Formats: sequence, C-alpha cells, structure tokens
Amino acid sequence: MVMISLMSLVDSWAAFYQDSTPTQVTVQFLHTGGLLAAGGMALASDRNMLRVPVGDRSALIAMREAQEGIHVWVLTALAVVAASGVAFFLADRKTYWESVPFWLKMSAVALLIANGAWMLRLERACGKEPHDDGSWWRLRVSARASVALWFLTTLLGTVLSSAA
Repeated sequence: MVMISLMSLVDSWAAFYQDSTPTQVTVQFLHTGGLLAAGGMALASDRNMLRVPVGDRSALIAMREAQEGIHVWVLTALAVVAASGVAFFLADRKTYWESVPFWLKMSAVALLIANGAWMLRLERACGKEPHDDGSWWRLRVSARASVALWFLTTLLGTVLSSAA
C-alpha cells in the first residue's frame, strides 16, 4: 500500500514536471546555481590551500582562519544540487535508472560530499592542533582530490546531458 502511494506520488511529480516549464526552469536553476556556488567556493578554497608554501605554518594558519566555515557553505550548496538531482531523477526515472553516465556522476557527487565533509573535519583539526603536520598534509591532499572531483563531475554532467 505504501509503495503504491509512493509510486503514485512519483508519477504525479513526473507529470507535473513535464507539464510545467517554470518548474523545469526552477529545478535546472537550483541544480546549476548549486553547482556554481559549491564548485566556485570549493575551487577558490582549494586554490588558496595549494598556493600556501608547505612549510609556512603561519601562512597556513592565516589561510585556514580566512576560510573558516567555507566547507559548510560548499556542503549546503551540494545538498541543493543533490535535491535538484533527485527531482530530475524522479521526473524521468526510467531514463536515468538505466544511464551509466548518471550513476557515474552520482558517484562523483557522493565522493565530492564525502571529501567536503572530510575537509571540514581536517580544517577543524588544523585549527585545534596547528602544529600537526599530518593534518595539514591530509588537507592539501584533500584539496587536490577536490579539484579533480569537481572537474570529473563537470565532465560527467556534460556527458549525461549529451546522452539524455
């Protein structure tokens, strides 16, 4: 009974989405805007992290303090991306369910979210223990991974839009 009601709700959303240009525009804007906000903030933060010389502890500490809380905003914007992605999926689940590029992109987004959460944790650890070289090193590795994942996600999004 619950499954039938849930499927009915999904089918109603799909019909509403297909018949409503304003809804399509809103979901697309939330998705693109979320990607722009999250990716822009993340890449700027990653660039700042990677520009600081490895041994310059005071510059690392100053950079981390200047970027305090940025990954909370990145993760919030990624949540908007994930929610709008779910809306896309539910609007055309048959197409997306069988789409390899879709699942690859979802995997990349999941890795972005996990890496962003890890970076947030590492930034906090570096704030508490600014002389722990291991945390700074892991934060730099995570920043490199972030750059790679953002470009991979963009590539997979492009492949997905071309394949759909």
